[in-house]
Amino acid sequence: GRNDLEAVVERSVAAVSQSLSALREAALRFAVRPELVRMSGSGSSVFLPVPESLQDQVCRYLRDVGNLPGSAQVIPARSVPRHPLRDWAFA
Repeated sequence: GRNDLEAVVERSVAAVSQSLSALREAALRFAVRPELVRMSGSGSSVFLPVPESLQDQVCRYLRDVGNLPGSAQVIPARSVPRHPLRDWAFA
């Protein structure tokens, strides 16, 4: 999938652009595919899926030297392999 708003928001909101850029740099530094960097919704958050074995290192790097805007927070999160309401939604 893709987010149709991402290109527009990245061009017009400096904090989102800077955050996406920082995540792409982190991806390259830790040998993760930079095309996995994404924006959710209309830009309230950006994310980079990384293997669990790299999560602490990537978060530490982003917090310490990641060139994120001052308002940014680095919050590690785990994903679920399948949405918990999937069976209910498609019943």
